[in-house]
Amino acid sequence: MKKHTKLIALVLSCAMTFTLLAGCKKSESIVGRVNGSVIPDGLFINSFSTTVYEAQTAGDTDIDFDLEGEALYDEIRGKEKDGMSYYDIFVQDALETAREFMIQYEMYSQKEEWPSESEIEDLKTSADSYFSYMLSYLGTSLGVLTVQDLAEVAYGMTYDDLMEYYTMSGALENYKAALEESVNPTDDELAEFYADHEEDYRTVEVRHSLILTEDMDEEEKAEAYEAVQELVERYNAGEITFDDLLEESDDVNSSTGEPNNDGYYTVQKDSNFVQSFKDWALAQTAPSDTVEIVESEYGYHIMQCTAILDLTDETVKETVESAYKMELVENQIEEETRPYLENKDYEIKDLNEEYIEKIVKRSFTGDFSDTDDSTASPSATAEPTPKPEYNDAAADETKVADYNGEAVLKAYYVQFFSQAMNEIFTGYDFSEAGDSEEKFYEILNEAVLEEYQDGKTYLEYAKEYGLELLLDFLALKDMATEAG
Repeated sequence: MKKHTKLIALVLSCAMTFTLLAGCKKSESIVGRVNGSVIPDGLFINSFSTTVYEAQTAGDTDIDFDLEGEALYDEIRGKEKDGMSYYDIFVQDALETAREFMIQYEMYSQKEEWPSESEIEDLKTSADSYFSYMLSYLGTSLGVLTVQDLAEVAYGMTYDDLMEYYTMSGALENYKAALEESVNPTDDELAEFYADHEEDYRTVEVRHSLILTEDMDEEEKAEAYEAVQELVERYNAGEITFDDLLEESDDVNSSTGEPNNDGYYTVQKDSNFVQSFKDWALAQTAPSDTVEIVESEYGYHIMQCTAILDLTDETVKETVESAYKMELVENQIEEETRPYLENKDYEIKDLNEEYIEKIVKRSFTGDFSDTDDSTASPSATAEPTPKPEYNDAAADETKVADYNGEAVLKAYYVQFFSQAMNEIFTGYDFSEAGDSEEKFYEILNEAVLEEYQDGKTYLEYAKEYGLELLLDFLALKDMATEAG
């Protein structure tokens, strides 16, 4: 994904007070105002980048999204649709999105369901911690050392603007969540909603065993297919069980060696599975006692439909109920917002096109040299990985361990932490995210705090496991050096 489209990659539930909107900006250094309140730079940039991302995803423009940085910016400025540059189209759409957000923020921040001051402070702290975590996860690959750098490189805005936007956005999302919690649909209402959206929520449970062929040549793949075909024939003849098939599976947890989810997965229309896997699953109309072979870019999947799930399944019912509540609240908010959108008093005033051009361009180029916010606060810089039994130099923020008297630096450790994260989350159900990277990171943000094993969260376990992988690697490297 290109740098600019990463601007909408994450969503957090965190908030700050509305007084942030007023700020201390000079009048010439603002995007504009809605009912007297300044449109935050972070809100506008996020809205703009969302618009760009949606255009890229839709694929209905002649913009070359393979370009990066200033070249992509120039491309967007130069290409037109119906006599209007895409830059102007995207700015116009972003301003309207920001205007609607500002109206809703002003409307609802006075409501009883709005987050309390203590909740807002907790969510603000959570946001700061989360971006510090993302720095440890993405810092090396992006070549950044502080969350300030992360904000500029990955999000196209300063860290202060990023925090302001995500805290405001989180507050509004928490308000909507509170409204959703107050909705108590009847079984009849859920049944009607499910009937109207059955294609979206129809759920198929499958079981599979995967034989990887990614690194095989054609001859090896042919041999693998013959072996898989023999397994299928033996299973369908009742000679072996599915557990026997799983003994051959490459879809296993690298930490335990056990098949992920015992081979079971639930599939919906928006599930994030390889296409051939998903197509086969959704084509099933009833459970089966036999298995079939489905080929994907990863290899041969031995597939069985084990159940067709509907509203009688508790998990499906929870998903449908959540969607019902969300749609009901969104419709309510849309209806309440409409009169303000039609009110000229809530049109954008003091619009500064020159300033808009400046902050949009720097979101592409990454040149923030003209900002005052060039130094991250102490709490926003990268912290050493907390590992007391290994970390002998906690004061050294780049050092996470000692190995044979040598310092192990954080930049070297991060790649092993990433490997650990990938391994322990293999098989985790991110299907709710669909193709949305924004939703994926929202789920991941919550998942890392869930218990994984041995009383440790996913994040705690990944930190320890990542350090173990690193130390094992260094030991093997020493052995190879001695042997050589």
